[in-house]
Order: sequence, then structure tokens, then C-alpha cells
Amino acid sequence: MKQIKFPTENHKNYINYLCEYCKRQGFSLILKGSLATGTAKTHSDIDLILMGKITNADMDHIISQYDNIIMTNYTENPKGIFILIYENGLCIDLDLRDSIVQDDLEDAIILNREDSNFAVSKQLVRKQDIVSKYLPERPEWYKILRIVHRGLIKYLCENRESADVLLSEIKESLDSIGINNLEYAGSFKDDIYTIFSRICKEYDVNCEIKSLFLKLLEKSHKITKDGTI
Repeated sequence: MKQIKFPTENHKNYINYLCEYCKRQGFSLILKGSLATGTAKTHSDIDLILMGKITNADMDHIISQYDNIIMTNYTENPKGIFILIYENGLCIDLDLRDSIVQDDLEDAIILNREDSNFAVSKQLVRKQDIVSKYLPERPEWYKILRIVHRGLIKYLCENRESADVLLSEIKESLDSIGINNLEYAGSFKDDIYTIFSRICKEYDVNCEIKSLFLKLLEKSHKITKDGTI
């Protein structure tokens, strides 16, 4: 297996945790994204593909047994990837599959392979029937807040172009939750704070989510002109 360059102990601990569970349960696990390519930074998320006979109980266990879970959601595009955000700051993108395509193996690290479920085909197939008590139906403001979190992560990882694209998407979506006429300063860190503050004012955002976001917002305001933190 290719040596993984972990940006933090949290990243390493999570990979070890999920690898051990997959070995016990007979699941295949593939690492993608910046952690697989060796470009991950302190705030980078962890992109994973999981394959096997996964049950709802497995998902409950995976979500709940690593650390205190703060936010959970599904992606809209592409549809159905599990987003898990923990108290220690880690964000996990967990893609549950029945099959992968050859392109999925490019710039990837196979963390655990079980031949019985390691299916490579011409078309990827995502699992559609997995649910978890930790992933209830979310209101629209919560879904927008999840994109706010993703934008902050991109910003803190110095991917400013992606952060700005997400900020534009967030601004366009605010009308759907009755938030408009905000006054923007024209910088990512100030505008994202304005949006977050207004969502907290209008909706019942719990204390754990507020604490998580405020830590990230504080770090975003400490970034200097040369891009260091």
C-alpha cells in the first residue's frame, strides 16, 4: 500500500478506525481525494468509497463510534454521498457503492480489498437503500449550512477559487429560506460570517454546530495576505 501523508493525527486515527471496521465486516475501502494524492492540509476532508453488504446498523456504527457527530447530510450533486462532520473538525465524504469504474482507481489508495465485493464495471452504482438514524431529513437551511461548512474548508485549505464558487452558490440559495437583502463586504471570510450569523438568527442552530463553525470562522479571519494561518 502507498504510504499516506497524514496532515493531522485526527486524519490518521479516522483511517485506522474505519480500516479496522472494514476488515472485521469484510468491506472494501478506497481512499480518494487530497489525502490519497498527498496534498491534504490540516482542514482537508477525507474522501472514501465503501463497498460491501452494508446494513443500516453498519452505518449507525460507522457514524457514531468514532467521535461526537455534529452534522450529517447527503450530497445533492452527485446524489447520495454521506457527509459526516465531527466535533474534532474532521469532515468525511463517504460514498457507498455497489460498483466502481476504472477511473475511481486513478489517484486512489485501496485501504482494504475484499474480492467478494470489489466490483469494477463500466458504470458506477451507488447504494440507494442505506439509511441511518443519524441522517434524518434535513430542512433547507441545514443543507445550506452544510455548503457554508464546505466553503470554509476550501478557504482554509487555500482553494480560494472553489471557496468563491461555493459562496456564490450559497448567496443564490438564500432566497429559498427567506434570507435576502444582506449587506456584503466583498470578501469571502466577511461574507460567509454575515451569512452564518443571519442563519443562526433566523433558525434554531444548535450550540454544537455554532461552536464548530465559530472555530472555523475564527481561523479564517487569521489568514494573512500571503495565505498562511
